[in-house]
Amino acid sequence: MPALPQSRTLASLPPAHFTLNTSLSTDFTKILKIQGVNTLIRTAASSATVHLLITSLSEDKVIMKQTAMSSKLPGTEEEYPLDWTWRGSSNGLFGKVEGRARWVGVDEGRKEGGVVGEDERVQWVFGEGEEERLLQAEGKDAEGKWEAFHLLGFETLGGERRFTRRVFVRNKNGDEVRGVMVWDWVGEE
Repeated sequence: MPALPQSRTLASLPPAHFTLNTSLSTDFTKILKIQGVNTLIRTAASSATVHLLITSLSEDKVIMKQTAMSSKLPGTEEEYPLDWTWRGSSNGLFGKVEGRARWVGVDEGRKEGGVVGEDERVQWVFGEGEEERLLQAEGKDAEGKWEAFHLLGFETLGGERRFTRRVFVRNKNGDEVRGVMVWDWVGEE
C-alpha cells in the first residue's frame, strides 16, 4: 500500500479510503464487548475487512464512514462537528448514542480521558505546515451503559505514517479497555 502523503492532514484530507490493519491494531472485539455488542456480531466483526472513508468538509467538521466487508454488519457513520457540543444520533451497531468532538493540542489530548496510558509512548506526526493538534472525541450510550474517549491523528507505525484512532472505553460495571485502531491508507476518491 502506498504511504500516506505528508501533505495530507486530517483537516485538509480529500475523501480518503483506509483499511483496518489488524496486525497493528488492538483486538477491537474487547472494546465492542464492553460496549455491550453481542458475541455473534463481535465474532463477525473480527473476521471482516473493515473499511473507513474519511471526508473532511472543513476545519469545523469531519465525517467518517466505517463498513465491514464480507459480513452483514451494519456500517457506522460518524459526523464530527468540531465545536465540543453534545449531539445525539443513532446507528445500527450501537443504537442511540451521544457524542462531541473538537481539535486539541497534543499535550491536552494526552491528559484528558485516559486514552493514552501513562507508560505508552505515542509519536504523533503531522503534515507539512500542519498545526500540531489531534481530533478529540467523546461518545456515550444514551442510556449511560458505556462511555468512550478517542484521539484521532497520524502516527508512524510499522515504518509508515498511518491514521490511528486511540480509544479508552469504560462501562457502568467498571470494566475498562484501552486500544488503538490502525488504518492503512488505500487512496483518495
